[in-house]
Amino acid sequence: MYTMQQTRYLLRNWRSMIENRDNLGFSGKKNAGVLFGAMKQLTRDEVQTLATKYYTSDKALYGETYKPMRDEDMAEKSSVTKKDCVKSRRLIEVKLNRIMNERSEENG
Repeated sequence: MYTMQQTRYLLRNWRSMIENRDNLGFSGKKNAGVLFGAMKQLTRDEVQTLATKYYTSDKALYGETYKPMRDEDMAEKSSVTKKDCVKSRRLIEVKLNRIMNERSEENG
């Protein structure tokens, strides 16, 4: 079972998982498979929202993890309020987490 914290951790590492796919260990490959498989079940707009937040940043936090875009910047880019932006993103993250857990249970 993936917690929301684990799901957000994987989202923060989404870009580095792709950039370093040849160097992922067993658990990294498993997590990447669950994350990417679940993302295939999201709509294009939902994936784009997550990509804007977690994937498109050029600011590295530490190592291979990239700093997510600030909610204020996402809201401004989307011409919506911060509150609406956060609510929408969180609903997508909950949906992704649910799908990831379903996939995880199916694959044992």
